[in-house]
Amino acid sequence: MKKCFIATALICACISANAQFTSHSGRSRQSDYLSSLPEGLPSSGFIEAPGIHMRNTGRTLTIFGAVLFVAGAAMASTADALYYNSSTTYSSSGSATVKEGDPRGGYGVALMAGGVGMMVPGIIFWSKGSKKYRHYQEQQSTSVAFKNAGISLQFHF
Repeated sequence: MKKCFIATALICACISANAQFTSHSGRSRQSDYLSSLPEGLPSSGFIEAPGIHMRNTGRTLTIFGAVLFVAGAAMASTADALYYNSSTTYSSSGSATVKEGDPRGGYGVALMAGGVGMMVPGIIFWSKGSKKYRHYQEQQSTSVAFKNAGISLQFHF
């Protein structure tokens, strides 16, 4: 049952990753849109400030990593043992399954490791992306100054 579920999930993920937007005429709407964009613009159609994508990716990784870590810690704290081992031996008289440890402990440790594995790069991406975006914002400033007999308006970009 588990193998069937994993295979179905993998097939669905592959199909959705390779999906194309097509109209009823069979032509791709995405290629029609991209061909109408002027030269030099990214494929999304608008120019994104530097660091935004990195900051948002880091924020997502950090938040989901923290959720995984907390869930894993909760599972590991309620377990009797922090390991789980299941082995099946086959012989001519039949098969025997030996289970050692607590599955909640084993899965809890795995979730905690996955959470830390997501949080560390997430924190790095979040801080570096925020720094790039902040530097970009500082460059995109406007200042107004009153000088001797007039007003000075200054744009930085």
